[in-house]
Amino acid sequence: MLRVLFSPAYCRLYEPVTAGQRVLDVGCFHTNNLVPFFDRGCNCYGIDINEDMVDAAKLGAKRAGIDVDLKQGSNRSIPYPDGHFDLLLSINTIHYETSMEDVGLALAEFRRVVRPRGRVFISTHGPLHFFQTTCRPLNDNRIEIRAPGDGRAGTIQTAFRTQQHLEDTCRRWFDEVETGTVIEKYPQKDLQFLWALCRRG
Repeated sequence: MLRVLFSPAYCRLYEPVTAGQRVLDVGCFHTNNLVPFFDRGCNCYGIDINEDMVDAAKLGAKRAGIDVDLKQGSNRSIPYPDGHFDLLLSINTIHYETSMEDVGLALAEFRRVVRPRGRVFISTHGPLHFFQTTCRPLNDNRIEIRAPGDGRAGTIQTAFRTQQHLEDTCRRWFDEVETGTVIEKYPQKDLQFLWALCRRG
């Protein structure tokens, strides 16, 4: 995320992140993703799925010493007006939708809350991620997480099997899209993340 959003060397859709911009993190958890934006003078916002998660985010923001407007919300229900944000972050949250139809509703909601020419950064697990290599495949890009010892085991998620699939899906809702992949190899398991940087027209 940091290379894509903070350096002009990697993406055609790069734009400087400047003080005063409004940045929303969808599924903000402990608000860690917002720290570099707060440090650059952005107005930071976060949503999470329930009040317990929002309380955890408030604690995380306090510990990090950052000011964040925090509310309860979800991929498909963001409690802010149309065109409110310059940038929206969806870091490993889109796959919690349990159908491609719901993924589309989430992307439509992301588009709604960013301003014209605003951007959305999305990351999600890829086909080499241990979530996908150990899953039980279902129909229509749905998978049951089977990762041993992981608290998300048993959940149903939507999986993008290729980078092109992610790009094609995002292009239904955004006028410009760039995609990429990040692979991390560890002794016991591998991680792969697909990402998309999208811009509204």
